[in-house]
Amino acid sequence: MKLKMAFLALAAFASLPALADDNNRGSYVGVDLGSTQFKVNGLGSERRLSLGASFGYQFNENFALENQIRRLGSWKIDSGIRANADSINLSLIGKVPLNKEFSLYGRLGVARNTVSVGYTNLSIAASQTKAVLGLGGEYRFDKNFSLRAEYANLGSTQLGDKSLGVDPVKIKVQQLTVGLNYRF
Repeated sequence: MKLKMAFLALAAFASLPALADDNNRGSYVGVDLGSTQFKVNGLGSERRLSLGASFGYQFNENFALENQIRRLGSWKIDSGIRANADSINLSLIGKVPLNKEFSLYGRLGVARNTVSVGYTNLSIAASQTKAVLGLGGEYRFDKNFSLRAEYANLGSTQLGDKSLGVDPVKIKVQQLTVGLNYRF
């Protein structure tokens, strides 16, 4: 009897990875490369190379919670002025699997966007918390690796304050990214 129970326990333990894969549960990490568009009211728009890292947890085949850290872009302007734009966000990912390999997804979350400008030893920064919305597709090569492409709107950030005598500048941020994820 003890041998049967041990065999059943071993069989149940051995089947756990298969159950986890069937339910699409587990942690993942990812890296991405993209193009960020900054639209500045009254001044036009500009694109910059962006880099990002993400980590998340897939609850089932339809939902995941994901945290992202991004360098949205950086500039070196004449006369030694430098600027950086960064974002940290937390999002709920809703997926619709089209087959075993491919799924479409939407992103809804909150982002903390920061724009900093510096000149020699002087630096100013503006941070604002905004909603983040995104749409994308994911292709799974195997149970561990997947390739993603996504469009995301990270909201807008305002620099300047009329009460301080500075006309505010509103910067809208949109992003196209391609990335690789690894599931544990």
